[in-house]
Amino acid sequence: MKREVDLVEFRFPLRVVVMDDDYFALKGVAGLLSRDLRTMVCGECDSAEALIQTLTQLKQPPDIVLIDAEYRQDAITLPDLMARTRKLCGDAVLICWSQYGEPDAMRSVVAAGADGILIKKEVRLAIATDLVRAWHRRSAWSPSVAQILGADFDEWLTQGGKMEPWEPHPDLSPRLKQVFWLCIVYGMNVRDAAAEMHVQPETVERYRMKIYDIMNDGWVDDSYLQDAWQRIQQDRESDRGISRAYHLLTQPPRE
Repeated sequence: MKREVDLVEFRFPLRVVVMDDDYFALKGVAGLLSRDLRTMVCGECDSAEALIQTLTQLKQPPDIVLIDAEYRQDAITLPDLMARTRKLCGDAVLICWSQYGEPDAMRSVVAAGADGILIKKEVRLAIATDLVRAWHRRSAWSPSVAQILGADFDEWLTQGGKMEPWEPHPDLSPRLKQVFWLCIVYGMNVRDAAAEMHVQPETVERYRMKIYDIMNDGWVDDSYLQDAWQRIQQDRESDRGISRAYHLLTQPPRE
């Protein structure tokens, strides 16, 4: 049985190393994790070789290693990569993430010793929240993983924590969601977003302020870090899933 990390052991930010041979996927997840106060990216690797080199050179081992399960396995196979990563990282949580969720690849990931599996389309903007929960529970898997693996992996699944798929905030209108993606997620400035939406910049600014009011996560307040762990605990214990986790716990980019 995987142990959960005690509250007194928890410290922000968690150190994360990311490996993905898709450049845009790598930069995208690194950007999301870098924006969040709970996580710090200490390595971006575009190959298995780069991951081993990065882990060898780090002065302090990471808390989490996020590994692309579908990279091109040339010199280093996935089982070999997992074994070498485990040796270099000690107690780090090893999470594989997948674009396609191909069954044979997912089963080989479990056999190779992964602590969790996340499907990219289910994680989306909740990546930091899912990794924090994975570190706390020492495991994580997104919803479709159970169906992909099948009954033979029930024991592995029961040891971990199910991560619900990320969904947009239910109180955001279609127009607010558009501003959310353009300005907050992609970092587009107000004037360019206004041109994209065919509205005045003042309208976009008003929409953006409305979004922050709805999300209301105290992201400029020093109490953010103090309250985050309690929010995670309350959400976990209530068994309501994490559909609201991004807007409660993720820091929007500063101006």
